[in-house]
Amino acid sequence: MRFGALLASACALACSAESRPVITKTTLPPGIAASVAGELVEARTVARIASARGLERSLARELAIRDALFAVAVRAMPERADAVAVAERTNLARLLVEGIEKDAENLGPATDAELGELTAERWTEFDRPPSARTTHAVVLVKKPEDDAPARALAEQLATALRGITASAEFIERAKAFPAAPLELRAERLSPVTSDGRMWEPSARPGTKFPTLDLDFARGALALALPGDQSPVVKSAFGYHVILLDERIEERRTSLDERRTLLHGDLVSRRAKKILDDTVARVRQRTPVEVTRAADSLTELVLGTP
Repeated sequence: MRFGALLASACALACSAESRPVITKTTLPPGIAASVAGELVEARTVARIASARGLERSLARELAIRDALFAVAVRAMPERADAVAVAERTNLARLLVEGIEKDAENLGPATDAELGELTAERWTEFDRPPSARTTHAVVLVKKPEDDAPARALAEQLATALRGITASAEFIERAKAFPAAPLELRAERLSPVTSDGRMWEPSARPGTKFPTLDLDFARGALALALPGDQSPVVKSAFGYHVILLDERIEERRTSLDERRTLLHGDLVSRRAKKILDDTVARVRQRTPVEVTRAADSLTELVLGTP
Protein backbone atom coordinates (compact mmCIF):
# COMPACT_ATOMS: atom_id res chain seq x y z
CA MET A 1 0.00 0.00 0.00
CA ARG A 2 1.31 3.50 -0.80
CA PHE A 3 0.90 4.56 2.83
CA GLY A 4 3.36 7.46 2.63
CA ALA A 5 1.48 9.07 -0.26
CA LEU A 6 -1.83 8.65 1.56
CA LEU A 7 -0.35 10.20 4.71
CA ALA A 8 1.08 13.14 2.76
CA SER A 9 -2.28 13.82 1.10
CA ALA A 10 -4.11 13.71 4.40
CA CYS A 11 -1.63 16.06 6.08
CA ALA A 12 -1.76 18.47 3.16
CA LEU A 13 -5.53 18.72 3.43
CA ALA A 14 -5.56 18.95 7.20
CA CYS A 15 -2.82 21.54 7.64
CA SER A 16 -4.02 24.71 5.92
CA ALA A 17 -2.04 27.94 5.69
CA GLU A 18 -4.00 29.35 8.65
CA SER A 19 -3.45 26.28 10.83
CA ARG A 20 0.05 24.88 10.75
CA PRO A 21 1.07 22.23 13.32
CA VAL A 22 3.19 23.60 16.15
CA ILE A 23 6.15 21.44 17.06
CA THR A 24 7.26 21.61 20.69
CA LYS A 25 9.66 19.61 22.78
CA THR A 26 8.46 18.07 26.01
CA THR A 27 9.23 15.24 28.38
CA LEU A 28 7.12 12.18 27.61
CA PRO A 29 5.37 10.25 30.37
CA PRO A 30 6.70 6.79 31.26
CA GLY A 31 5.66 4.13 28.72
CA ILE A 32 5.01 6.68 25.94
CA ALA A 33 7.21 6.56 22.84
CA ALA A 34 5.83 9.68 21.10
CA SER A 35 3.07 12.27 21.23
CA VAL A 36 1.52 13.44 17.97
CA ALA A 37 -0.90 16.38 18.45
CA GLY A 38 -2.21 14.81 21.60
CA GLU A 39 -2.27 11.31 20.08
CA LEU A 40 -0.07 9.18 22.37
CA VAL A 41 2.00 6.36 20.92
CA GLU A 42 2.66 3.82 23.65
CA ALA A 43 6.01 2.05 23.91
CA ARG A 44 4.25 -1.30 24.12
CA THR A 45 2.52 -0.54 20.79
CA VAL A 46 5.94 0.06 19.22
CA ALA A 47 7.17 -3.21 20.76
CA ARG A 48 4.22 -5.15 19.33
CA ILE A 49 4.82 -3.69 15.85
CA ALA A 50 8.53 -4.53 16.06
CA SER A 51 7.80 -8.10 17.13
CA ALA A 52 4.99 -8.74 14.64
CA ARG A 53 6.88 -7.37 11.64
CA GLY A 54 10.44 -8.30 12.62
CA LEU A 55 11.62 -4.66 12.67
CA GLU A 56 14.07 -2.67 14.74
CA ARG A 57 12.48 -0.51 17.42
CA SER A 58 13.37 2.71 15.57
CA LEU A 59 11.58 1.60 12.40
CA ALA A 60 8.59 0.31 14.35
CA ARG A 61 8.38 3.66 16.18
CA GLU A 62 8.45 5.50 12.84
CA LEU A 63 5.53 3.38 11.55
CA ALA A 64 3.54 4.04 14.72
CA ILE A 65 4.16 7.80 14.44
CA ARG A 66 3.08 7.77 10.80
CA ASP A 67 -0.14 6.02 11.73
CA ALA A 68 -0.77 8.60 14.46
CA LEU A 69 -0.05 11.48 12.06
CA PHE A 70 -2.44 9.98 9.57
CA ALA A 71 -5.18 9.61 12.17
CA VAL A 72 -4.73 13.23 13.33
CA ALA A 73 -4.77 14.56 9.77
CA VAL A 74 -7.86 12.57 8.80
CA ARG A 75 -9.79 13.73 11.86
CA ALA A 76 -9.07 17.33 10.84
CA MET A 77 -10.98 16.95 7.54
CA PRO A 78 -14.41 18.53 8.22
CA GLU A 79 -15.62 17.75 4.71
CA ARG A 80 -15.00 14.03 5.21
CA ALA A 81 -17.08 12.92 8.16
CA ASP A 82 -16.50 9.29 7.21
CA ALA A 83 -12.73 9.69 6.78
CA VAL A 84 -11.89 8.16 10.15
CA ALA A 85 -13.91 5.04 9.42
CA VAL A 86 -12.29 4.79 5.98
CA ALA A 87 -8.83 5.15 7.50
CA GLU A 88 -9.58 2.49 10.10
CA ARG A 89 -10.85 0.06 7.46
CA THR A 90 -7.78 0.77 5.32
CA ASN A 91 -5.48 0.06 8.24
CA LEU A 92 -7.32 -3.16 9.05
CA ALA A 93 -7.06 -4.23 5.40
CA ARG A 94 -3.33 -3.57 5.48
CA LEU A 95 -2.93 -5.64 8.63
CA LEU A 96 -4.98 -8.45 7.08
CA VAL A 97 -2.81 -8.51 3.96
CA GLU A 98 0.39 -8.46 6.01
CA GLY A 99 -0.95 -11.28 8.18
CA ILE A 100 -1.84 -13.38 5.13
CA GLU A 101 1.63 -12.83 3.64
CA LYS A 102 3.21 -13.92 6.93
CA ASP A 103 1.00 -17.04 7.04
CA ALA A 104 2.08 -17.85 3.46
CA GLU A 105 5.75 -17.48 4.41
CA ASN A 106 5.27 -19.68 7.47
CA LEU A 107 4.10 -22.59 5.31
CA GLY A 108 7.78 -23.31 4.70
CA PRO A 109 9.89 -23.94 1.60
CA ALA A 110 8.26 -24.63 -1.73
CA THR A 111 7.24 -28.21 -2.30
CA ASP A 112 8.25 -30.02 -5.47
CA ALA A 113 4.61 -29.91 -6.61
CA GLU A 114 4.41 -26.13 -6.12
CA LEU A 115 7.67 -25.63 -7.99
CA GLY A 116 6.46 -27.89 -10.77
CA GLU A 117 3.29 -25.85 -11.20
CA LEU A 118 5.16 -22.53 -11.30
CA THR A 119 7.83 -23.93 -13.62
CA ALA A 120 5.19 -25.22 -16.04
CA GLU A 121 3.74 -21.71 -16.26
CA ARG A 122 7.14 -20.01 -16.66
CA TRP A 123 8.96 -22.73 -18.57
CA THR A 124 10.54 -20.28 -21.03
CA GLU A 125 12.60 -18.85 -18.15
CA PHE A 126 13.40 -21.95 -16.12
CA ASP A 127 12.95 -25.13 -18.18
CA ARG A 128 13.15 -24.30 -21.86
CA PRO A 129 14.29 -26.96 -24.38
CA PRO A 130 16.46 -26.10 -27.41
CA SER A 131 14.46 -24.04 -29.91
CA ALA A 132 14.49 -22.95 -33.55
CA ARG A 133 13.31 -19.67 -35.03
CA THR A 134 12.26 -20.28 -38.62
CA THR A 135 10.76 -18.89 -41.78
CA HIS A 136 8.58 -21.25 -43.79
CA ALA A 137 6.51 -21.53 -46.93
CA VAL A 138 3.57 -23.94 -46.94
CA VAL A 139 1.33 -25.28 -49.69
CA LEU A 140 -2.00 -25.87 -47.98
CA VAL A 141 -3.97 -29.10 -48.32
CA LYS A 142 -7.63 -28.22 -47.85
CA LYS A 143 -9.17 -31.40 -49.24
CA PRO A 144 -7.84 -34.94 -49.88
CA GLU A 145 -7.52 -34.47 -53.63
CA ASP A 146 -5.11 -31.54 -52.99
CA ASP A 147 -2.51 -33.79 -51.35
CA ALA A 148 -0.58 -35.07 -54.38
CA PRO A 149 -0.48 -31.77 -56.31
CA ALA A 150 0.42 -29.88 -53.11
CA ARG A 151 3.39 -32.14 -52.46
CA ALA A 152 4.56 -31.81 -56.06
CA LEU A 153 4.29 -28.02 -55.86
CA ALA A 154 6.19 -27.97 -52.55
CA GLU A 155 9.03 -29.99 -54.12
CA GLN A 156 9.25 -27.45 -56.96
CA LEU A 157 9.18 -24.61 -54.45
CA ALA A 158 11.99 -26.19 -52.40
CA THR A 159 14.16 -26.33 -55.50
CA ALA A 160 13.39 -22.70 -56.38
CA LEU A 161 14.21 -21.49 -52.84
CA ARG A 162 17.40 -23.53 -52.36
CA GLY A 163 20.39 -21.34 -51.54
CA ILE A 164 18.33 -18.42 -50.19
CA THR A 165 19.42 -17.75 -46.59
CA ALA A 166 17.74 -14.42 -45.79
CA SER A 167 14.24 -14.58 -44.31
CA ALA A 168 12.86 -11.55 -46.19
CA GLU A 169 14.06 -12.83 -49.58
CA PHE A 170 12.77 -16.33 -48.80
CA ILE A 171 9.28 -14.94 -48.12
CA GLU A 172 9.31 -12.66 -51.16
CA ARG A 173 10.36 -15.42 -53.55
CA ALA A 174 7.89 -17.91 -52.07
CA LYS A 175 4.96 -15.53 -52.36
CA ALA A 176 5.85 -14.81 -55.99
CA PHE A 177 5.93 -18.53 -56.85
CA PRO A 178 2.91 -19.54 -59.02
CA ALA A 179 0.65 -21.79 -56.95
CA ALA A 180 -2.89 -21.51 -58.35
CA PRO A 181 -5.27 -23.21 -57.90
CA LEU A 182 -3.58 -24.20 -54.61
CA GLU A 183 -2.92 -21.75 -51.77
CA LEU A 184 0.66 -20.95 -50.73
CA ARG A 185 1.64 -18.96 -47.63
CA ALA A 186 5.02 -17.75 -46.38
CA GLU A 187 5.88 -16.17 -43.01
CA ARG A 188 8.41 -15.89 -40.22
CA LEU A 189 7.56 -17.75 -37.00
CA SER A 190 8.40 -17.37 -33.33
CA PRO A 191 10.84 -19.89 -31.84
CA VAL A 192 9.50 -23.41 -31.40
CA THR A 193 10.68 -26.37 -29.33
CA SER A 194 10.76 -29.96 -30.57
CA ASP A 195 7.49 -30.68 -28.72
CA GLY A 196 5.73 -27.88 -30.60
CA ARG A 197 5.68 -25.16 -27.94
CA MET A 198 6.07 -21.65 -29.32
CA TRP A 199 7.47 -18.74 -27.32
CA GLU A 200 8.93 -15.26 -27.72
CA PRO A 201 11.87 -13.81 -25.71
CA SER A 202 10.21 -10.38 -25.44
CA ALA A 203 6.93 -11.75 -24.03
CA ARG A 204 5.93 -11.24 -20.41
CA PRO A 205 6.53 -14.20 -18.04
CA GLY A 206 3.61 -16.62 -18.09
CA THR A 207 2.35 -15.54 -21.54
CA LYS A 208 0.50 -18.40 -23.25
CA PHE A 209 1.42 -19.24 -26.84
CA PRO A 210 -0.12 -21.62 -29.37
CA THR A 211 1.53 -24.91 -30.20
CA LEU A 212 2.69 -25.95 -33.64
CA ASP A 213 2.25 -29.24 -35.44
CA LEU A 214 4.76 -31.77 -34.07
CA ASP A 215 5.98 -32.86 -37.51
CA PHE A 216 6.72 -29.24 -38.38
CA ALA A 217 8.48 -28.64 -35.03
CA ARG A 218 10.68 -31.73 -35.43
CA GLY A 219 11.53 -30.69 -38.99
CA ALA A 220 12.56 -27.25 -37.74
CA LEU A 221 14.72 -28.66 -34.93
CA ALA A 222 16.43 -31.05 -37.35
CA LEU A 223 18.13 -28.05 -39.01
CA ALA A 224 21.59 -27.35 -37.62
CA LEU A 225 22.83 -23.99 -38.91
CA PRO A 226 21.14 -20.67 -39.75
CA GLY A 227 20.45 -20.59 -43.48
CA ASP A 228 19.84 -24.35 -43.70
CA GLN A 229 16.74 -25.38 -45.63
CA SER A 230 14.69 -28.45 -44.87
CA PRO A 231 13.42 -31.03 -47.33
CA VAL A 232 9.65 -30.91 -47.81
CA VAL A 233 7.96 -31.52 -44.43
CA LYS A 234 4.36 -32.72 -44.22
CA SER A 235 2.13 -31.45 -41.41
CA ALA A 236 -1.57 -31.52 -40.69
CA PHE A 237 -1.87 -28.30 -42.72
CA GLY A 238 0.09 -29.15 -45.84
CA TYR A 239 3.65 -29.33 -47.17
CA HIS A 240 6.32 -27.00 -45.80
CA VAL A 241 9.73 -25.78 -46.84
CA ILE A 242 11.51 -24.52 -43.71
CA LEU A 243 14.42 -22.06 -43.44
CA LEU A 244 16.33 -21.95 -40.15
CA ASP A 245 16.88 -18.37 -38.98
CA GLU A 246 18.32 -19.06 -35.53
CA ARG A 247 19.12 -21.90 -33.14
CA ILE A 248 18.43 -20.99 -29.51
CA GLU A 249 20.12 -22.97 -26.76
CA GLU A 250 18.16 -24.52 -23.93
CA ARG A 251 17.72 -22.78 -20.59
CA ARG A 252 17.54 -25.02 -17.55
CA THR A 253 17.68 -24.17 -13.85
CA SER A 254 18.12 -26.58 -10.96
CA LEU A 255 15.44 -27.28 -8.38
CA ASP A 256 17.36 -25.30 -5.74
CA GLU A 257 17.75 -22.31 -8.07
CA ARG A 258 14.06 -22.32 -8.87
CA ARG A 259 13.23 -22.58 -5.18
CA THR A 260 15.09 -19.30 -4.64
CA LEU A 261 14.10 -17.45 -7.82
CA LEU A 262 10.41 -18.31 -7.57
CA HIS A 263 10.06 -17.64 -3.84
CA GLY A 264 8.20 -14.33 -4.31
CA ASP A 265 5.77 -15.87 -6.79
CA LEU A 266 5.22 -18.79 -4.45
CA VAL A 267 4.37 -16.58 -1.46
CA SER A 268 1.99 -14.48 -3.60
CA ARG A 269 0.24 -17.62 -4.85
CA ARG A 270 -0.08 -19.08 -1.36
CA ALA A 271 -1.37 -15.76 -0.02
CA LYS A 272 -4.00 -15.54 -2.76
CA LYS A 273 -5.20 -19.06 -1.95
CA ILE A 274 -5.43 -18.21 1.77
CA LEU A 275 -7.38 -15.04 0.92
CA ASP A 276 -9.70 -16.89 -1.47
CA ASP A 277 -10.35 -19.60 1.12
CA THR A 278 -11.06 -16.96 3.78
CA VAL A 279 -13.51 -15.12 1.52
CA ALA A 280 -15.22 -18.41 0.63
CA ARG A 281 -15.66 -19.30 4.34
CA VAL A 282 -17.08 -15.87 5.12
CA ARG A 283 -19.52 -16.10 2.22
CA GLN A 284 -20.57 -19.57 3.33
CA ARG A 285 -21.31 -18.31 6.84
CA THR A 286 -23.16 -15.28 5.46
CA PRO A 287 -25.09 -16.48 2.40
CA VAL A 288 -26.55 -13.89 0.06
CA GLU A 289 -29.93 -14.78 -1.37
CA VAL A 290 -31.08 -13.15 -4.59
CA THR A 291 -34.81 -13.22 -5.23
CA ARG A 292 -36.63 -12.36 -8.42
CA ALA A 293 -39.82 -11.49 -6.54
CA ALA A 294 -38.79 -7.83 -6.31
CA ASP A 295 -42.16 -6.37 -7.32
CA SER A 296 -44.26 -8.37 -4.85
CA LEU A 297 -41.81 -7.71 -2.00
CA THR A 298 -41.83 -4.00 -2.76
CA GLU A 299 -45.62 -4.01 -2.60
CA LEU A 300 -45.50 -5.60 0.84
CA VAL A 301 -43.02 -3.00 2.12
CA LEU A 302 -44.82 0.01 0.65
CA GLY A 303 -48.31 -1.32 1.27
CA THR A 304 -49.22 -0.91 -2.36
CA PRO A 305 -52.82 -2.07 -2.98
